[in-house]
Amino acid sequence: DILSVIRSEFINKYGSGLLNMLPLQESGHFVRGPITTIHVLNRSNDLLLNKLLFNECKLLFNTSKLTNSDIGIVHRDSDIAELAVDTLSREGYNTDSITLCHCDATYSAEWPAVILLFGVWGDEVSELTHLYLCISRARVRCTVLLYPHERRDTLSKFSYITGLLEKLEPLAHVIRHDCSSDDNSDSSSDRSDLSSVSSESDSSDYTLGDFSD
Repeated sequence: DILSVIRSEFINKYGSGLLNMLPLQESGHFVRGPITTIHVLNRSNDLLLNKLLFNECKLLFNTSKLTNSDIGIVHRDSDIAELAVDTLSREGYNTDSITLCHCDATYSAEWPAVILLFGVWGDEVSELTHLYLCISRARVRCTVLLYPHERRDTLSKFSYITGLLEKLEPLAHVIRHDCSSDDNSDSSSDRSDLSSVSSESDSSDYTLGDFSD
């Protein structure tokens, strides 16, 4: 699964001597629910990030047997996460029990559903470590929003991320957003070869059994 791919990428680049930086991967350690969705933004765009996060939260709220406390919004920068939660609150959703958690504080945390806001800075070792850690915090469903943290950057600048995405595409639902950093324009393309995967807005991905222990 995708955790094994990220782990293998880490070993290939840095050898096994740094594996203690990653959480232990026990037998059967993988995300057990619907295929992981990765939204890839070529540029940072606050409006689009807020829209994607808002839509994902609404979808999870409408899932049977899933309570607010089952959702973890994991981030490296709290501004976007807090903005989306504020938006949900204004729309009438009860967000009191949703957890906002910085990636550094997730080692002992776990949720049925995780939404990961992952801004790429350019620190390769740290980012591969955090990406593995944060995705592994999801027991059932994980959605990743991947984007360059700095507005002047494009994600293609970071070859270790683009290379990793190529290896993840057969295993994840990768949706690429060709967006401008200074407006809300968005031309999305679904690069997943898995034609059977439902759209990220299709609630049929989630069944009662998905969130059962």
